[in-house]
Amino acid sequence: METNYVKEVAATILNQLGGKRFAMFTGAHSFACRLNQNGNPELQFKLQECDYLKDNINMVRIELGVMDLYNMYFFSGELIQVKNYDGVYWDNLEELFTEATGLLTHF
Repeated sequence: METNYVKEVAATILNQLGGKRFAMFTGAHSFACRLNQNGNPELQFKLQECDYLKDNINMVRIELGVMDLYNMYFFSGELIQVKNYDGVYWDNLEELFTEATGLLTHF
């Protein structure tokens, strides 16, 4: 797949999460876009460690899956997957992120 397409998908995912507001509220950093092992474009980022993060989640991957739905993966420690959601509509990304991590994405 074309690199520009992967970047566009990752930028779209970040915008659907709330863009700069999302990063500010959650402490998300180290954003990266890539094709995963399944050939799907994805956005990956890390979270600042804090006492109120559920399950010590410190990394999130969101991939564009089948039928323009997303798959969300949440990791703690040394890439131990602690939670995932499959077949997520774009307008549920923020809600499920908050459910998984305990972090608010906006006021």
